[in-house]
Amino acid sequence: MTAPANALFAGHRHLDRLLNVLQRQLDAFEHGLTPDMALMRDLIDCLNRYAVADEGELIDEMAREDDRFAPARVVLTTEHQILAGLGERCLAVLDDITDDRIVTRSTLTIPMRRLIRLFRAHIEREHGYVCRHRATGLAGVRSGSHRGRRRQQQALAQTFSDLQDRMRRATATTRRDSSGTLVCRACAVET
Repeated sequence: MTAPANALFAGHRHLDRLLNVLQRQLDAFEHGLTPDMALMRDLIDCLNRYAVADEGELIDEMAREDDRFAPARVVLTTEHQILAGLGERCLAVLDDITDDRIVTRSTLTIPMRRLIRLFRAHIEREHGYVCRHRATGLAGVRSGSHRGRRRQQQALAQTFSDLQDRMRRATATTRRDSSGTLVCRACAVET
C-alpha cells in the first residue's frame, strides 16, 4: 500500500497548487478583474481528470492490496464523482462566458467556490483515511493479534458508518435550487 499511498500524497501536493491558482483566478473574477478563463478551464479539467481517473485508480489499487480499505474506497470514489460533476458544471459556465453569453457573476463564483472548498475537504479526508489505515495496518502487523485486527475492522466500519450518517443528515436538510445547486432548505443558503 506504500507505493499508491505515496503517489496519492504527491498528487495531493500538486492538487493543492492547482487549487491555489484557481482560487486566485476566482478572487480576481469576484473583484471585477478579468481572470484567464482558459487557464481556469484547464485547471478544472485537470482537477476532474485527476480526481476521476488517477486518484480513482490509486484508491482502487489500495483496496485491492488490503480489503480493509474497501469502506473508505466507497466514500472516496463517491466523492470523486460528485467533484467531477461539480467541475463539469463549472466548465459549462466557463464555456458560456468564453462564448460571450451573459451570465451573472454568481453563476460561476458559487459553484466554483464550492468546488474548491469540497476539493480541499476531500483531499484532507482522503489523506486522513490513508494515514489512519497505514497506522492501523502497521499496528496489526506488529501485534500479530487477531483481536487487534478485529478492532481495526470495527474502527473502519465505524468510520464508514459515521460518514453515511453525516451524508444522510446533510441530504435530509438540503434541496436543489433551480440551477441544480444544493441549498439548505431552512435558509436557502448554499451548502
